Amino acid sequence: MTFPLHSRRQLLKPHFIIGIFALLIVSSACVTPHSTESLNRAISKADIQKISPEKLEQHAERLEKHYQSYNQVEGIAWQSTRSDSRLAQPDRYGSGGDSCLFTGYKLASDAFRYKSTQRPEHLAYLLQSLRGTYILTHVTGTPGALARCAFPSDKANLWGYPATWSRRDPRFVHTKNLPMAAPANPQPAVLRMTYYTRATRDQLSGLIFGLAVAWHCLSKDEAGLTRGPPNPREDQARVLIATVTQAVFDHLQNHDFRIRDENGLNDTYADKVSGLLLVQLLALYKETVQLSQPERRKEIQELYESNFDDGFFNAADYFHRFTNYQQYYAWNLRYLRGFSIFILEDNDDRKTRIRDWFEFRLWAFTSGHLNSQFTFIYKVIHPKIEKSKMADGVFALKSLSLKSIRASPSPLSGDERKPGLFQVLLGDWDRFVIPPHLRKPTTYSTWQKEPWDTGKKNNGQSFDDATGLDFLLSYWLGRCYGFISKK
Repeated sequence: MTFPLHSRRQLLKPHFIIGIFALLIVSSACVTPHSTESLNRAISKADIQKISPEKLEQHAERLEKHYQSYNQVEGIAWQSTRSDSRLAQPDRYGSGGDSCLFTGYKLASDAFRYKSTQRPEHLAYLLQSLRGTYILTHVTGTPGALARCAFPSDKANLWGYPATWSRRDPRFVHTKNLPMAAPANPQPAVLRMTYYTRATRDQLSGLIFGLAVAWHCLSKDEAGLTRGPPNPREDQARVLIATVTQAVFDHLQNHDFRIRDENGLNDTYADKVSGLLLVQLLALYKETVQLSQPERRKEIQELYESNFDDGFFNAADYFHRFTNYQQYYAWNLRYLRGFSIFILEDNDDRKTRIRDWFEFRLWAFTSGHLNSQFTFIYKVIHPKIEKSKMADGVFALKSLSLKSIRASPSPLSGDERKPGLFQVLLGDWDRFVIPPHLRKPTTYSTWQKEPWDTGKKNNGQSFDDATGLDFLLSYWLGRCYGFISKK
């Protein structure tokens, strides 16, 4: 629709602009949060706080068992779903659009768990997830080219392939043989895999996050000393992390730090690796390069230091508050990137800069969101966090443990109360936050969704199950750093 010239001029007059702001104020004022009574209808806050450490650990074990049975294939994370809603358990997998990102999530969860327990079976889970990252970065035949997801071609029916992938651009869907030798697999083998590329910065962020946490948990303790006696399987994991990191870095460098597939193609605007994401990549590579290409260590360290300032306190930071209005998932990516850099940093001045950035550019806008993942990450970076905020983080995890594995509708579905644009401008969003167990179902992670989103009205039976990765990552991060008690 095209407005006449006189109408366009009218739009610029002061009274029209004032009218627009008045409309924003009135519309925002009409939105009220859910009442305390409605939030406590199913279970009270006091009852949630009574959930014991034993119950949390039991829930983590239950989610891990479900994940191993229904959500991972060759170490890669998948949503699980049903061909018929009447089925008790999933019988197929979802689209895998964010499998690469959340395979990184699972790797981080496994690393925190292994550091907490030091049990061999938990190291086996870590190696399983590392296997997934290797496949996703090597399945194309070009080391370092990212695949969003990949599955064994001989089990294509479990993905409803090819019908369910028919809308995907065929330029980015391929089937190839992937030689899998140690350290990615104890026994040399060849996998025939069908995969989808067209990756973005989101997938790369999750992948690097998982690799960074695994490297951090496997390398040295807080005193800078090698932990325990030599462990060949830990060494195997370190070599694999270094191999994957080098492959990703080299491929990106060959394409001017733009995410490209094996044919040099992509068709998304979210492909440029710069700013905080580039610093995240370099933070990992400067650590792992000692195993993969030690002669480049000085070069990569200098590259990291020269790019560091571009990642923090840049012009884009001033628009962060609007993430509470739309594209909430961006908070999740910022937390993952910043945390990866912090745990791999040993320079006090740079660590102080990261702390300040977290405080003024992330925590200032998300501290009241009842988000365990954000709270625990912030606690690692800012140990002097307010006790009430840490209590909120633990409460949020207990609340999340009440959600069923099956992605059932929220009791408040169809009655979303969210802050309007004017309220976001004023920073008036915390009063709209609802406990995690009342938020809409999500297959990947509750923490990357708006904390006031109850979802559309839905009385039907869900086809999908949750991966449980939101709980598992937060729980084992909390256990690793002592924020959550053992049973």
